[in-house]
Amino acid sequence: MMCTTSVDVQPSMESTGARKSASLLEGDRPPYFSRAEFDLRLEAMRNRMREHGLSVCVLSSPENIFYLTGLDHWGYFTPHMLIVPEVGELVLVTRAMERVTVAGHVLNARFEGHSDSETAADVAARVLADLAPSARRIGLEMWTAGLP
Repeated sequence: MMCTTSVDVQPSMESTGARKSASLLEGDRPPYFSRAEFDLRLEAMRNRMREHGLSVCVLSSPENIFYLTGLDHWGYFTPHMLIVPEVGELVLVTRAMERVTVAGHVLNARFEGHSDSETAADVAARVLADLAPSARRIGLEMWTAGLP
């Protein structure tokens, strides 16, 4: 069953128990936050997904992808989709040519690149079929420039 829902991905620092000074890594190069910080953010996201009865969420705004993975680059002019299942690994879908950039920025998601002869939506559909073949509800982040 497909659905649309609005899930606030970015909880307050107080609600996650995270401390800003403890979560920032030194330096000005990605990743900007520790793996532990990203784990806290993902845990908060999955808690919200459970509250809304979602099996998987598909995010497409650069802000929410950055918040959960740390991907910070100029490539957001093309569609990016972050697939967040209720358990297991995150999957980031974007152009195949972004592999090197994603490898340098993202600590916590598997990369699935698409060629220029297919779309991010094509790959995302295949990933969703593999990750969540019997998903009860799928949350889609709507009204973003990144939604293909």
